[in-house]
Amino acid sequence: MFLSWYSPDALAAALPTGMLCFTLISLFMGTSGYVSTFIAQYIGASRPEKVGPAMWQGIYFSVLGGLLIAFTALFPKTIFSLIGHSPEVQILESEYWVYLTLGGIFPVAQGAVAGFFSGRGKTYPIMWCTFAATGVNIALNYLLIFGNLGMPEMGISGAGLSTFISGLLNFLFLSVLVFTNENNSKYKTRSGWKFDPALFKRLIRYGLP
Repeated sequence: MFLSWYSPDALAAALPTGMLCFTLISLFMGTSGYVSTFIAQYIGASRPEKVGPAMWQGIYFSVLGGLLIAFTALFPKTIFSLIGHSPEVQILESEYWVYLTLGGIFPVAQGAVAGFFSGRGKTYPIMWCTFAATGVNIALNYLLIFGNLGMPEMGISGAGLSTFISGLLNFLFLSVLVFTNENNSKYKTRSGWKFDPALFKRLIRYGLP
């Protein structure tokens, strides 16, 4: 909405770029979020000590996925030259793409830590953290796109930076709730950090499309 007020070219660039990036991120986010299935199974089997290790495999997958997504930030001009938009729009698409893909790791990792709650049937923490991060995103868009309240006017780059920051905050908000002493004591959310090749392979096998 803010970009539609800022510039028609910015809006024309943001829509296809956002859709393409979301499609790319969804491939990895769906897999990292699949840890919720394992967590639900462990809760049902009265094995809470396996919850943390399952979540951590999703986090490790998120690191891998985030690096692959970020790699595409090296050649955005090549990607968008294939779409055939005007040169002016391609420049804006490339700017936006860099921010979205460098921050792509955050929604993927958020899927893993959110699985700690959704796998146990507790969705309110996810909802409230998402609300908070969305509020930050809206405020930053207002400030950074237009340069309000003394902030720099960044246009579509401001929208990208806002998305980057809000994605990071969403992940951090949930992480603060996940890695408490109480959760670690019961579910090993911190002490269960070790990489488990067998469990990781199961995540890849069942989580990937």
